[in-house]
Amino acid sequence: MNKGIGNRDSGIRDTSLAVVIRQYLPAIGGAQSQVKRISKGLSRRGWRICIFTQKLPGHHPEWEMVEGAEVIRISAPDVRFLGSIVFLSRLFLRLVAKRKEIDVIL
Repeated sequence: MNKGIGNRDSGIRDTSLAVVIRQYLPAIGGAQSQVKRISKGLSRRGWRICIFTQKLPGHHPEWEMVEGAEVIRISAPDVRFLGSIVFLSRLFLRLVAKRKEIDVIL
């Protein structure tokens, strides 16, 4: 029997995946659609998914579950260069804080 990735009997249940994407839902685009599709599929197979993204302007929660994936929105100023530096710094701190919970970062 094939025991590759994605097979329910592959022994990779309870694996934790962190996905970093600059913009995520409610932003809609090709990358966001792919992350949502992959996260939903892996979550059904027993993976724990945590998506780290930048908090967009508006009233979006800093934390929520979206179709089996934990979404963490990190606030950063909406200033081109400075916003990127702040987002990456805060992202790094969040990843360090969750380092024992994360097996793979994408």
